[in-house]
Amino acid sequence: MTGQLTFRAAATLAALAAVAFAIWMTFEIGGTATTTAVDDVAQGAAALAAGVACLAAAHREPAGLGRAWSQALRRAWRLLAASAIVWGLGEGAWSYVELVQHRPVPFPSTADVGYLAAVPLMLAAVLAFPTLPVRMAARLRTLLDALIIAASLLAVSWVTVLGPMWNAAAPSASARRPSATSRVNRAASSSSRSTTTR
Repeated sequence: MTGQLTFRAAATLAALAAVAFAIWMTFEIGGTATTTAVDDVAQGAAALAAGVACLAAAHREPAGLGRAWSQALRRAWRLLAASAIVWGLGEGAWSYVELVQHRPVPFPSTADVGYLAAVPLMLAAVLAFPTLPVRMAARLRTLLDALIIAASLLAVSWVTVLGPMWNAAAPSASARRPSATSRVNRAASSSSRSTTTR
């Protein structure tokens, strides 16, 4: 009963913090600089708090289907904790550059290492959670569903966030190398110059 009360209290506090964060971000309380600071610190703190909560869950005594089940469950919670903590460290690196050094965060940066490292750890954690024995066809169907969801998320992320960031950070191929049209125009102008000099 005490565990349920603790969970309910933690869930209520997390929900209230999320609502307060959303209100702060919407109305930019204190101005843009303060809102940016709250945004950076809150995201890092939330990720680190989630990591600590996952580590606490890994040390609980689970009621499961034996020792192998318990070990797999603990491994999954530890991987989930590692994912959240690495993300929080990435956010800490971002916050340091933005709030302490007062300069724009470069792309790629040290923060991106944390963000990118969190993804495979999260995937490994989800796959490490123990499940009841099921048929191979059901496992294959679950894996295909997961791949479809991951591919969809990647496509949406590329169109909305990653693609524009990539295009903004790297010079385009047309800027680096002259196009075929410009080469033809240059060749035509040089040949016309040579005919006029004759």
